[in-house]
Amino acid sequence: MASWQDTLCWCAICIPSSHEAPTPKSNMSYFHMLSHSVSAVNEDVVGFSRDEGWVLDGATSISGRRRETSEGLETDASWFVREFSKGLSHRSLEPHLQRWATSELQKLEADGPLNWENWSHTDVPSASFAHVTLKPGSSTFLNLGDCKIIYQVDGGPISFFGSSEVHKFDHALLGEYLKVRKAEPGMTHQQAWKHLVPTIRANRQRMNTSDGYWILSPDGKGLPYMQRKEVPFSSEMRAILLTDGLYRLVDTYFSMDAETFFSRAFEPAGLSILVQELRSLEDADPNAELYPRVKLQDDASALLVSNRI
Repeated sequence: MASWQDTLCWCAICIPSSHEAPTPKSNMSYFHMLSHSVSAVNEDVVGFSRDEGWVLDGATSISGRRRETSEGLETDASWFVREFSKGLSHRSLEPHLQRWATSELQKLEADGPLNWENWSHTDVPSASFAHVTLKPGSSTFLNLGDCKIIYQVDGGPISFFGSSEVHKFDHALLGEYLKVRKAEPGMTHQQAWKHLVPTIRANRQRMNTSDGYWILSPDGKGLPYMQRKEVPFSSEMRAILLTDGLYRLVDTYFSMDAETFFSRAFEPAGLSILVQELRSLEDADPNAELYPRVKLQDDASALLVSNRI
C-alpha cells in the first residue's frame, strides 16, 4: 500500500541583521514537504523545524533486517533515517550541525545492536542527506550523498548544488543489469535484481572511503566531506531538496527537463501531481523494459523551500 506524507507550513522568521541595525529584518518563509512510497516501508524522510529543513534518502536495505512496529513494517534503513530526522527536529541550533551530527550518529551506532539482533558492520545502513538553513538574505545548503538540491535566486535561472561519486557505481550497476537482462531475455526484473545483490553489497563496502563515495552512516566517517554552500539573495530564494527517486522524471523517464520540473513543483499541488505522473510511468513499464532501471520503483520525496525578505 502506498504511503503519503504531504505537509505545507508557513512561518515568519525575525532575526536581527546586525548589531547596529535599529530594527531587525524579517523573513517570510515556507516549507512544503512530500514523501511517497509504493512499498510497505518508506526509507525516505523529509522534515523541517523553524528555520531549517532536510531530506534523507536511506539506501535500500539489503540486510534482511525487518521488524513490525506499532506504525508498521520497518527496516534498518528506515529506522536509521527516522531516528536521525527525529534528532534534527529536537536539536537546538547550537552546536554546529556537523558537531551535533557526530554526537547523534554515535548514539545511533550504540543503539543499533539494541534494536537489531544481528546488527554488525555488514550491510550497515546509510543515507544521502540534503539540508538547508534559512536566514534573512541568505540560505545555506549542505549535501552528503546523491540527493538533489535545485535553487533559484531572485527569479533568475535555476542552479544545482551537490555532487556524489555514488553515481559512478549506480551507472556501472545499471550496465550490469542490462547485461543480465540481455543474456536472459525471459528473466523477470526480480530475478535480475537477485543477480545484482553481490555487486550492491560490494559497492556498499566502499562507502566513506577515498576510492568510493561519501555518505551519512552510523560511523560518521562521511561528515568531514559534507558539501556546503551559502546563497545570498535580495528578495527571494526558492529551492527544492529531493531524493533521486522523484528526479527520475528528469534523468530516467526524460518526461521533462530540470527547468520544467522546478517550475511545476512550485505550482499548486505541484509535488503531488509530479508524483502521480512518476507512478503512472512506472506502472506502464512494470518490467523495466522501456526505461531500464535497477529499482523498479523508488521512494519519492521532496522539500519545497521559499525564503523571502
